[in-house]
Amino acid sequence: MSAFRLQPYRLFFPLGVMGGVLGVGAWVLWTAGVKVPNVSFLHATLQSEGFLASFVVGFLLTAFPRFAGAPPAAGGGIALVFSSAIAFYGFALAGRMAVAETAFLVMITSLLLTLAKALPYRTKPLPEPFVLIGFALLHAIAGPALILWSRFGERSFNAYFIGRQMIQVGFLSCAVLGVVGKLGPFLMGYSDESPDKSVNPNRVWARVAHATTGAALILTFVFEPYFPQSSLGLRAAIIVAHLATFGRVFRTVRHKGIANRIFALSTWLVAAGYCLAALFPGYRIAALHVVFIGGFSLMIFSFGSVIVLTHGARADELKGRMMFLRIAGGLVGTGLLLRLAADFDADHYMALLHSAGGFWVAGSVVWLVHLWKPPVTR
Repeated sequence: MSAFRLQPYRLFFPLGVMGGVLGVGAWVLWTAGVKVPNVSFLHATLQSEGFLASFVVGFLLTAFPRFAGAPPAAGGGIALVFSSAIAFYGFALAGRMAVAETAFLVMITSLLLTLAKALPYRTKPLPEPFVLIGFALLHAIAGPALILWSRFGERSFNAYFIGRQMIQVGFLSCAVLGVVGKLGPFLMGYSDESPDKSVNPNRVWARVAHATTGAALILTFVFEPYFPQSSLGLRAAIIVAHLATFGRVFRTVRHKGIANRIFALSTWLVAAGYCLAALFPGYRIAALHVVFIGGFSLMIFSFGSVIVLTHGARADELKGRMMFLRIAGGLVGTGLLLRLAADFDADHYMALLHSAGGFWVAGSVVWLVHLWKPPVTR
């Protein structure tokens, strides 16, 4: 437990891959003729609240104490977050979605309490972009709460729609903007400062800018049922502007490592996906798959590799060819192309969907198998 307390990502990254395999696997089973109840909702829920959320939680529990200059997260808190995540998966797979959403809320609440316990012991001000992490967690609480209150759309479809968008899109978008806003310049090679270097507490303008971004994104979800085109356009503009201003990602990559290059590509795909959703609302689902598969997945696998290798005393591998990441990235990229093709080829929709899921699962397994090493206590 002491090893997992020092490196919580060792618990949550494999859990996230498991969630992704289950979420994508639901579609693969469906296309193979297996009757998966409510497959669309199950797939989206496991991907957003399972796969992606597990990586966000693992990153925060690992990096937050370091950025704050505080002791590692408490073992009891980590255990509660992890057990709540397991409960979420179990209830979701059993089809008890209301209980699953409740378990997810317990997971996020216990994460907040665990991180909050470190604040009295911090020796450094938190990075300014981490204001958006707070907005991400706000989305993660408000989204499921609205879904439960709406009774999954029976009481209020608009509340249900807003809740789903907040947890599936807002939560991850704010988390990505917060992380990229802090680490993007370093990973792109435009900052020589250590990522955990203390920030200047007098940069009030930066905190205001991040808070304004988070608040504006919330409004795009609140108004989306009533003004869909305007909301999608404003959301795309906000995200692109933030990535360019604070992440400094729309530039030539100065670092030559493959992890840095795939990370840069993922930021472009995030921006492109949101812009395509705003420009072509009729293909909104396809555009969001550009965000989720090409953007979030590739970002997780590239940035996750940096976390695992640096924290696991294997940083030298980042200078090598990293064939496992090239293969994983190629498989995920192929899955993205096949998934997009499915929306434009109705005659082969099932086959393309099935193949896309298979390629994504293969890429995620390749990534996890190479990086996983038993924790070493010192």
